[in-house]
Amino acid sequence: MAENVGKRLEQKESKQKKAKKPSRLTKGQKWLLAVAIVLAVVLVAVVAIAINTVIIKPQLERLGTLVVMGWYYIIGLAVTAPFFWKYIAHTQFLKLPLQAQAELAYILILGTVLPMYLLYRGTEKLTSVHTALYRYIQPVTAGILAIVRGQAVFDTANVVALVFIFAGVVLVVIGYKYYVRHGLPPVGSDGKLRA
Repeated sequence: MAENVGKRLEQKESKQKKAKKPSRLTKGQKWLLAVAIVLAVVLVAVVAIAINTVIIKPQLERLGTLVVMGWYYIIGLAVTAPFFWKYIAHTQFLKLPLQAQAELAYILILGTVLPMYLLYRGTEKLTSVHTALYRYIQPVTAGILAIVRGQAVFDTANVVALVFIFAGVVLVVIGYKYYVRHGLPPVGSDGKLRA
């Protein structure tokens, strides 16, 4: 009986060793997997913001930009607070140096709230096509600013990105002009075709 127990223990240990085999991915494969995950996250973000531009328009027209933004930030805080609260709960912001407080205010107001307000205001008053065109300006402006400040170098990747950005602008403009020129049925702010 003791022999059976010993054999069972040996079999159990060998199964555990087999289950703990190291990953068979090479460094290159792990790197490619990480890049694919990052690209997938970026693609999801781009699609989400594009959908947001179209879906939120009826609410902006009905409720107004400030009301929608208020709820936007309240919901955003409720969703993200569990992840960052432990990092800022004990920070005494009023005891920070004046320059640090000014930098925080700049980031929060000019870097977050004002651009979002202008984007939603544009979405409320303009068509989705025009709002999307203005979004293409952001990466170009950020790239130029980074090059001027010496934080980036204008290389082949930047040229390719610039070509893709302007190709997107051209495709949006051509699509919109085609839509207007051929007299396709107009679409209401709710996304439904108007007769």
